[in-house]
Amino acid sequence: MKPKKYHVLCVILLIAAGGLGGQAKPAGEPAPDAVAQHRRSFLEGVLLAVRQREAMLAKPPVSFNTKGVLAGIESVEVIVEDLSPVVEKHGLAKQDLQAGIESQLRGRRIKVISPQPAKAAPGENAQGVEQAEEPNEALMQLAGAESDESFKQGVKEYLQQSEPKSSSGILDVTVSAVVDEAAGFAAYSVHVQFLQPVQLLRPDPRRSLGATWAVGKVGYVSLKEFSSVAEQAGEIVDAFIDDYFAANPDKAPRAVRETRTPPRGLVTGIVRSQDSSTAVVGTHVVREGDTIDGVTIVKIHDDKVEFEKAGQRWTQTLNQPPSPQWK
Repeated sequence: MKPKKYHVLCVILLIAAGGLGGQAKPAGEPAPDAVAQHRRSFLEGVLLAVRQREAMLAKPPVSFNTKGVLAGIESVEVIVEDLSPVVEKHGLAKQDLQAGIESQLRGRRIKVISPQPAKAAPGENAQGVEQAEEPNEALMQLAGAESDESFKQGVKEYLQQSEPKSSSGILDVTVSAVVDEAAGFAAYSVHVQFLQPVQLLRPDPRRSLGATWAVGKVGYVSLKEFSSVAEQAGEIVDAFIDDYFAANPDKAPRAVRETRTPPRGLVTGIVRSQDSSTAVVGTHVVREGDTIDGVTIVKIHDDKVEFEKAGQRWTQTLNQPPSPQWK
């Protein structure tokens, strides 16, 4: 019987398949490149899942102004908003208020940081233009793992990483007033709020800066005593400090002071500039020539203050026990 053409073609295909079969890997064992490609695709899915997880709240929301909003804060930046001319006219200077609050925080062992320059958000360049996100290269390197076990372990460790958390925030202070020159009184408002990165859920998940703790005070004061409004701000800052240590007990000083008010005459802060020099003495922010309880501030140096009372002069360095002349 003469073979048909299609019979000859089938034989040729079988022979070719037999030859290729001797070189190919057993069925069910894909080539290394295919494994890496499948792993990479899987990792891209992992990245998507992680981003979705980060966009969700892992825990119930913390109520506004509870101590819990301050947990994990490592440092604080103080920002005193610009004061109106009428406030500065009656003896309350922005520089003095700033120095007093920073000294108050440092005196209670809270780290104070200087203002930081603005940085571009993730996915944006220095001009704030959105850029395409590239896959995490470190994670993608897991695609070349030697075994499935090491691959799975690497992915597991990545997923178990804690979410990025900001360790600093801003203590923002605003003081405003309405003055009645004829009556010699002023109505004032002091507002202190703590700002930190928060997670917004709408319109789409993203991070922003929001107020999570705030306390305000309003009142009346004579124009002669208007500078005492700084003490009202100090009382609010004391409340913030108490809540801070309640939320971070491990950061609280071992020896808790019996009173939050520093001893009379204790020098707790010095701020010097080309234009002026100020110091924090007890609960007062003073300049050269000012008088406290009969003690005159003669000279403010870089690390000490020179005082005079009843013809006697002495100097005190930062946090040095007050001289007996203060009694």
